[in-house]
Amino acid sequence: MEIPNLERELESVGINYSVEYIEEHAELVESHHIKHSPNIFIDGRFVFRYQPSTAELQAYFHGSADNDKASSILLKYSNKSLCGMAY
Repeated sequence: MEIPNLERELESVGINYSVEYIEEHAELVESHHIKHSPNIFIDGRFVFRYQPSTAELQAYFHGSADNDKASSILLKYSNKSLCGMAY
């Protein structure tokens, strides 16, 4: 199975994650007006509505002490277009 680009980027900056499918979280789709993937939630906060670049991920996760210790990274993917949430 091929690893999507976003997952490769997270791995390249040393971020642990898990994938979930947006269809399984109707409440998040509605509350955040999600219409496409990927979407990234970190510690319950909606952080990225698009696929960030490796530089953006590095800046976010390694740019401050608080973000470096993020405990729940959720990649949100659509079942139809392989998208997800990470912990």
